[in-house]
Amino acid sequence: MYRSLARRLHAWFALVAIGLLLAVALVGTALAFSIVARNANEAIASAAREVPALVSLYASRNESLSQAAPGIVSQLTRPGLRVVVFNDRRTRIAGVGRNELPSGQRTAFALGALLGIKFQHVEVPGGAVGIGPDPARLGAFAANLGLGLLGLIFVLALLVWGLARYVTGQALRPLIEVTLALEKLAQGDFAQRVIAGPEQGEFRELTAAYNAATAHVSAAFEQRRRTEAEMRQFIADAGHELRTPLTVVMGYIDVLQKGAVRDPQLSARIFETMTSESRRMRRLIDKLIVLARLERPEPPALKIVDAAEIASKVVESYQPLVKQRRINLDAQPGALVDADELELHEALANLLENALKYAPESTVDVAVRPSDGAVVMSVADKGPGLAPEEQARIFDRFYRGAERDVEGSGLGLAIAKRVVERANGTIAVESSLGVGTQFTIRLPAVPK
Repeated sequence: MYRSLARRLHAWFALVAIGLLLAVALVGTALAFSIVARNANEAIASAAREVPALVSLYASRNESLSQAAPGIVSQLTRPGLRVVVFNDRRTRIAGVGRNELPSGQRTAFALGALLGIKFQHVEVPGGAVGIGPDPARLGAFAANLGLGLLGLIFVLALLVWGLARYVTGQALRPLIEVTLALEKLAQGDFAQRVIAGPEQGEFRELTAAYNAATAHVSAAFEQRRRTEAEMRQFIADAGHELRTPLTVVMGYIDVLQKGAVRDPQLSARIFETMTSESRRMRRLIDKLIVLARLERPEPPALKIVDAAEIASKVVESYQPLVKQRRINLDAQPGALVDADELELHEALANLLENALKYAPESTVDVAVRPSDGAVVMSVADKGPGLAPEEQARIFDRFYRGAERDVEGSGLGLAIAKRVVERANGTIAVESSLGVGTQFTIRLPAVPK
């Protein structure tokens, strides 16, 4: 299929190019002949202006026109000119007449007339002097020009033919590569193959569309692979986290069913432990539901919200839960961002809850401020801090760091990270052991 299309394109390209070459050759020939005609007319006019002076010179010597004719022809004749002297009966008395020219020169003579070369007759006493182009030289020029043009056209035609084959091959290369790549894609090979197409033209759009499609397909399959791996890990971690409280609850239920506990105080502690573990499972399940919702492919319900107002609501909701007033808020109103209000509230709440749990004796500072086209939200504490290896994994699901005795699910920071990503922002942690920890969220600011 490609060879047939290539041959057709090659033939059309070559025909058009050869036609253009012929047109250029014709224009060049006409231009060359026009230059020759102009030069010839100038030479003829110059010689014609000399005729009266020559005739007067010979007349001063008392020579008749017949006697002076050979001298007039000799003095006026120069390369490219033919001079003929006629008597008053228009009989040639010197020079070569038109009828005496060879047939080839007569053709060149007619060609000169066709090109606009003006043959001048200067009337003089006793006759006339005719001045025109040299047909032999004009014919030689035409023959040489014709042979030169034929040779040039032949050489250029060969070059055009080779260029046509090269251009056609280059033009069809993206189409061939795209087709071969699509065939591999149809066979189940989803590896991304970037095809370098031309910078302009329809094939640029074809290769760009193919590259975008393969990039999307490859990214989708890679994302699916990562999602499947994360889901397997997620299920394993969730099962592990749920297994511990469930085992405790089921163990105590089994003990109570057997009637092995008679002490009311021990029974009360058992029920308290079961209630605590049940609440822990409930919180864990709630976090899992939130994280599962955030992992859905549906886009968030983005709208323009004031990050300062959301931070204020989060601080107000947690302030009554702490014994002392140790949550400081520094929020500049009008910090507008494009985000899901409920999700952003959840993210800030998780960061604040994390600081309150892991830095129980520290003041927590919550700040919202604009900075270089972004809105920066930070939650900082002066707690024990995080080691570098903990900072590297702090946003992983179910990761709870070194403080294992602190109650939690290990999902709060993972939820906050996912919320920020869905709002096209970034989240980072800065921490030093014994100094404290700060989580910083950057979201694109909405112009006011």
